[in-house]
Amino acid sequence: MGIITISTAKDKCPDCGVCHEGMEKWMSDCCKKHYKGKSSTKTSSGKRPKKPKTVSKAKKEEMETYRIKRQFFLQDEKGNQKKCVVCEDKAKDFQATFPGQVAVIRPATDVHHMKKGHDRLDVKYWLPICRTCHHEVEENPGWAIENGYSIERNKK
Repeated sequence: MGIITISTAKDKCPDCGVCHEGMEKWMSDCCKKHYKGKSSTKTSSGKRPKKPKTVSKAKKEEMETYRIKRQFFLQDEKGNQKKCVVCEDKAKDFQATFPGQVAVIRPATDVHHMKKGHDRLDVKYWLPICRTCHHEVEENPGWAIENGYSIERNKK
């Protein structure tokens, strides 16, 4: 059987110095006034969070141009959503292995930038891809380069 100890020590409020029994008493109305008006927006480290960085006018314009180009890129000539090129390639391999079976080809929802570090607005390095395949391409760069879904940085 364990030993139970009961503390009779009183806790002092760090602001008013008054002794209070237990935490509930410590946060009594007397002590709450010390904390009134103090910011509750501090992080766990006690520092105020930094303001988000502002985006330059040129960057905003680039982002808007990208958004519009991306929207049109993910549509075919008839205005329908393009299919994921990785799913299409996998479907060809699947149907060659299992003739007569139907493979799933998902719609392209993402733009994969085949060559990192280039102009984001250069459509020749874009690839219409679904979210699932995009994750696979990003997680397996060697496989993506080998299959033509990504280009090494030092290649033109």
